[in-house]
Formats: sequence, C-alpha cells, structure tokens
Amino acid sequence: MVSDLFGRAWINKTLIFFYFFAGSFSYLGGAFSDRFGRKNGFLAAFTSGFLGIIILAFWPTLLNIVLASVLLGVVFGMVPTVTVGLIGDRIKPKDRALTLAAFFFWRDIGIAGSIFLGGVLLQSSPSYKNVLLPFAVLFLGLTVLFCRKPEEGMKV
Repeated sequence: MVSDLFGRAWINKTLIFFYFFAGSFSYLGGAFSDRFGRKNGFLAAFTSGFLGIIILAFWPTLLNIVLASVLLGVVFGMVPTVTVGLIGDRIKPKDRALTLAAFFFWRDIGIAGSIFLGGVLLQSSPSYKNVLLPFAVLFLGLTVLFCRKPEEGMKV
C-alpha cells in the first residue's frame, strides 16, 4: 500500500491538497463549464480523475501522491458543479429538485459501491494497483464517453 511506503502521516498531510482543490473546483468548475461548455467540464474532470489514479498506481512517490490528491480533488469538486449547471440548462424549474435528488442519490450509491469494491479488492489482492486500476478504467470510460461527438441536435 502507498501508506506502507511513506507512512500514514504523509498520506494524511497530502489530503489537504485534495480538499483545497475540491473546494476550489466546486467554484471554478462552474465558471469553466459556463465558459467552455458542460461537455468540456465533464471531460476535464474525468480526465483528471483518470490521471490521478494512474499516477498513484504506477508512480507512488511523495510528489505524485500530492499530484494525485490535486487531480482527484478536481474531479470531486467539478462533477457536481458541472452537473448542477447541466440540470439548470436542461430541466424545467419545477423538475429540478427531483432531478438533483436523483443525481445525488446515484452519486452516493456510486461512492458506497466504490468503497465496498475497494474493500473487496483490497482483501483479495496484496497489490494496491489492483485496487486502483478498476477505478482508472471507470474514469477512462467516462473520459471516452465525453470525447464522443454529441448526436445531432444534442447540446452538452
């Protein structure tokens, strides 16, 4: 595990970068997606998540742990902000509360599932790479999904 390489204290110290960038991109992500589009907001966020996990899985140095914390903070802060913007763009005001509830429900189910899956993978494999790589594949899939050209008449 990464904490075995550098100690739990160093891992805890790098968490400040995650929270700082998650908070910053909760604000900046909205401005970014307003200016460059919701699709590009999602693309930037998911690419950031993919790179953060890959860097941590294959090059676990102290500097890269900080970089991974920054990149994962970006995705954590940006996705909800861009999603709220997309909902505001597309959903009638009377339906927004239900749509937001559905989004946060599925997001929280995803988080719970990832914690569970991470625990299962950690119990069945001594390698932290085996724990991280399924999540890298997930972020890569989302990145590829948002690289596609939108269908005719579809604005993202």
